[in-house]
Amino acid sequence: MNHREYLKLITEAPIAYDDETYSKIGKMDTKTKTKWGLAPNEYATMAEVKLWVKNSIKSNYLKPEILGSGVSKIVKINDDDTVFKFNYENKENGNQIIDENNIYKKFGKSFSDVIPKTYKSGNNWQIIEKIVPFNSSKAAAFKKDIGISISEWWPIGAGAINYLNAINVKKTEADIKYSLKNVESIVKKDKTLNAKKLNAKVIKIFTRMSESQKACRIFLFCLKSGADANDFHSENIGFRGDKVVVLDYGYKNS
Repeated sequence: MNHREYLKLITEAPIAYDDETYSKIGKMDTKTKTKWGLAPNEYATMAEVKLWVKNSIKSNYLKPEILGSGVSKIVKINDDDTVFKFNYENKENGNQIIDENNIYKKFGKSFSDVIPKTYKSGNNWQIIEKIVPFNSSKAAAFKKDIGISISEWWPIGAGAINYLNAINVKKTEADIKYSLKNVESIVKKDKTLNAKKLNAKVIKIFTRMSESQKACRIFLFCLKSGADANDFHSENIGFRGDKVVVLDYGYKNS
């Protein structure tokens, strides 16, 4: 099956993920006029997940759609509250879905304001909370929540994680806030830091982010989980209402 043929099989449908939805398996959903289906096996390989999609198409309760351009893809689910996310290509260093699952198990509750809720998952797939991807209409909301524009955020603002790691900042919001706000004086005192990279423009952006609780929360999440904010470009940024949420966080900071 070639790439184009496979894209036609990417689908959306009600997929059971908890006790309430499990009771609906096989029943017709009155809203979508499609039957509720069962998610793939927890240990299904990437190829088996693709086969699951193909077989589900034959059951006539899935509709084609695909979102995303990375190693994982997102498929809308017709309940309007969840999406199906799965590994689409092999990642160079490990399995992104497994990495995200492991991070979620440890930090999902404590950083529920930073990452989407995961309802059910397997080695190559997840059923997660539906988050609105970043688009131009959300530019003002992003700036209000993070303190800087999306163009300032990536790669400069997100790159603050490199600076925070370099100074071995304590893993607290207060220390992250202090380190971002006082970056100029810290750079002057610490000769090991690359002063050329931490120029006036960068310092201004870091200082403005220090006033954003969400920015500090994102960096705290990265410091504790090992996720790399350098990967949080616009395609990995979404919104819950007008609040920023990170969509993909399986890429680890080296």
